[in-house]
Amino acid sequence: MAVKKIKKNTAAFYLTDEVTEALEEKAKKTGISKSEIVEQYLAKAMIEKNGEDKPMIITIMSFKGGVGKTTSAASIGICLAENNNKVLIIDLDGQGSISQYLGVYDQTAEEDCIADIMFTNAKGQRKTILDIVRPTEYPNVDIVPSNFRFSDADSRMRNESSQSSIDSRLRFAIEDALEETHYDYIVIDCPPSLGLVVTNAITALEAGNDASMIIIPVRCDGFAIAGLSNTISTIEQVARERRTPMRRWKLLSTIAEKNTVAYREGKKLIDKSFKNAEFFNTVIPKNTSVIESTLAMQPAVVYEPKSKAAEEYRRLAEEIEEING
Repeated sequence: MAVKKIKKNTAAFYLTDEVTEALEEKAKKTGISKSEIVEQYLAKAMIEKNGEDKPMIITIMSFKGGVGKTTSAASIGICLAENNNKVLIIDLDGQGSISQYLGVYDQTAEEDCIADIMFTNAKGQRKTILDIVRPTEYPNVDIVPSNFRFSDADSRMRNESSQSSIDSRLRFAIEDALEETHYDYIVIDCPPSLGLVVTNAITALEAGNDASMIIIPVRCDGFAIAGLSNTISTIEQVARERRTPMRRWKLLSTIAEKNTVAYREGKKLIDKSFKNAEFFNTVIPKNTSVIESTLAMQPAVVYEPKSKAAEEYRRLAEEIEEING
């Protein structure tokens, strides 16, 4: 069986005899030239190929602090990388906590960071992810770091004279980067707020594949309800304003004490308050090693890899891979 190789842009496609004959037959029936028929075929193939190559983007967000958001982002990224995936972590928090976890925090704020991607400089320019991205000491994990130059991000972006596509800057930056490099997963760590930065993190999911989603870490207690309500409202608002389907979101139970009345009643309260709430099967337990890992400035799954929390984060990574297909 003969196979014909055709290149379109930088991608190569292979046409078997059967495909070639089918295209020629279609050209005869429609009266469209063979070259145009082939171009249509390649255009469709490119769309399918690009869709397959897109990474799963995971935005980790919560309006309420103290729920293990950054711990979860770092642990998910490293566990996915341990499973031979190439992972990019994007730090959108001006505190730079995940940048500190991964050993790339710039205390002087002199190096380029996420601020240079999201803010427009005096020349009307913004840098690209490929300008900023840095490898970490962990195999298969890269990061776009943050520092305190990004702490006033919402007000800074809103005050810029040009606000063109201001809610899509991260999405466009990711799409531009994916034209030149490949990641299997992109994990976005958000600040504990619901402003323009988080809107960008939600919109950025459009640059990923269909499995891309939002993970909302939550402690199953009475204080979770208000923060969760505001978080979900923001997701809904972004979908309405962009006239796009609402992105899938899923709750991750963290710092959990499953055998306590407080945990059981808190989960019941969430289930009752949010009829469409969906939890991951994995539950991250309350664990002293996680607290200790923050003091050591190491991801929890690295600080104590055999701890119960680390084991559950690895199960969570497997659950995410199943969702990604």
